[in-house]
Amino acid sequence: MQETRVKVGPYSLAKKLGDGPHGVTHQAKQGRQKTPLALKALHAEIDNAEDPSGRMAALEAQLSGRIEHPNLVFPSDVGVETFEGLGRRFFLVSELVDGPDLYRFSARAAWSTIMEVFVSLLRGLEALHAQGWLHGHLSSSNVIVSGQGPRKSARLIAPG
Repeated sequence: MQETRVKVGPYSLAKKLGDGPHGVTHQAKQGRQKTPLALKALHAEIDNAEDPSGRMAALEAQLSGRIEHPNLVFPSDVGVETFEGLGRRFFLVSELVDGPDLYRFSARAAWSTIMEVFVSLLRGLEALHAQGWLHGHLSSSNVIVSGQGPRKSARLIAPG
């Protein structure tokens, strides 16, 4: 990954991955670590007069109580940063899942594999709902299909 000069907290942004209803997601890395991460800068601006520590504490509490499940990808870090031209915003950092989204994958996969992926997606949703959480924005772009060879599974990003 080529490092850019754009820094968000301890993270360096590499390239824009997408723009959704809640924020813009970039591929990022932390320091010298080689593992790629996903960093989402939320669209909602934080008022300069506002002390974001209360909202930050609530987000961190949600992260600490997250559900561990192989089909769910939760943020591992949260922070506040001033973005040039955009103001102060929260950002979320999570594992970067490599693979196509569900729509792109379904266009070229066998039905049996598509069904296997959907079963894994439903298992992740079941775990989320069992803990009283809702995804809030379930769409094909929030489901990444990962796995090597014939064994594929869904990874639901941005749950909660």
